[in-house]
Amino acid sequence: MCIIPDHLRDFTRPACRADVEALAPRLLREDREDIAALTGGHTPREALLHGLRHSTPGIAFFLPGQPTAVMGMGGIIHPALVWLLFHEDLLTSPAGRKLFLKHCPAVRDWLLSLTPTGFMYNRTLASSRRIRRWLHWLGAEELPPTPHDGVVWFEIVKKKGEAHV
Repeated sequence: MCIIPDHLRDFTRPACRADVEALAPRLLREDREDIAALTGGHTPREALLHGLRHSTPGIAFFLPGQPTAVMGMGGIIHPALVWLLFHEDLLTSPAGRKLFLKHCPAVRDWLLSLTPTGFMYNRTLASSRRIRRWLHWLGAEELPPTPHDGVVWFEIVKKKGEAHV
């Protein structure tokens, strides 16, 4: 199990099966579409359970004072596939949005520090505008879409001169 750094603990904690059960029926529509297309038709619950079993770390995001209001889960699946799935209420809550966006770069840097290469990747459907916009905002580089399936891959690389957390 990976230890979450102290500066990230006010909004993250290790994810558990209860987080999967709470989050699976409440995923954002775009995340449900990505899961259906990118996992061969698995349900959100199946995909989240698989991610939780195979991720180091598997983390849950929450609003302070409301640890049961799970916002998302993230982790690294070797070779450094980073994933994050959002609770449908995240974007409707100004406090949740602000907290999440404020800390995204710190979480990204921490995850990059866990990779032996300083490199991660993510993928989404070309039609997922919100996810693509967020990945661009985080500094990910979008690769050309895969023509036969409409999947867009993103590289997330530790920049020269950036210190690991």
